[in-house]
Amino acid sequence: MVNRLEGKTAVISGVGPGIGSAIADAFAREGADLVLVSRGESPVLDQAASGAERLGRRVVKVRGDVAIRETWSRVAEAGNSLGGADIVVNNAAIHARKKNILEVTEEEWDATMAVNLKSVYFSCHALLPGMISRSRGVFVNISSVNGLAANPKMIDYAASKSALHGLTRNLALDHGLQGIRANVIAPGAILTENDAASLDDEEKRSLRDNYLVGRWGMPEDVANAAVFLASDEARFVTGVILPVDGGLTVQTPEGTMRKSFRARWRDDVVRIQDV
Repeated sequence: MVNRLEGKTAVISGVGPGIGSAIADAFAREGADLVLVSRGESPVLDQAASGAERLGRRVVKVRGDVAIRETWSRVAEAGNSLGGADIVVNNAAIHARKKNILEVTEEEWDATMAVNLKSVYFSCHALLPGMISRSRGVFVNISSVNGLAANPKMIDYAASKSALHGLTRNLALDHGLQGIRANVIAPGAILTENDAASLDDEEKRSLRDNYLVGRWGMPEDVANAAVFLASDEARFVTGVILPVDGGLTVQTPEGTMRKSFRARWRDDVVRIQDV
């Protein structure tokens, strides 16, 4: 189908290389006008905006920190200039790198929670009242499989994403009768071409083989899911956590690594070296 988002205005945060810009491109191709939000002076924001404008879409760029309420006031103003926000995609996220709970500083913890979780709270305060007044609105919150299962030394990120699941469920529950839908996408490993090129052959193979479909994800995989959830095709879908993970979370670790189990569905054995 085409033009599934025609006549809609979508706010997308975290527009950078990867998922954010892919969602912006997919929404523009489906007919949406865009408010694109990014921190700093990354050229990706300008590129995403230019691509949407070439498709005939109206675009407003907002540069600012999503962890600050004032940024969302400017986002709301930008949305109103396009007729009011119909869709909000909360995609911005950060985390402390390779740290357990004793290693994550208080400042790092607070920063992760502010960007990954409090920004969604701010987005609701800024944009939900207008949606309620029009009796329609959709939130698509981008989470991670790390909100469903644990990876080592990603505790602040996992905690924020698990909390995002709870926030989204309650958003759907509390405001469904006012015309609001809210869902979560929980991606697995999503790699751009540059990401993949930075991996050695063993890392690529072991990563790829975790996924039942035989490959890691691409930003377009998440963007396609976001288009569906934002569109009227999903008008009876709310409060859902949708893993876009190539089947990663349906299997146990044994299915991937244990030699006798792996032989039941793959004809080789992954060798993992200690780092």
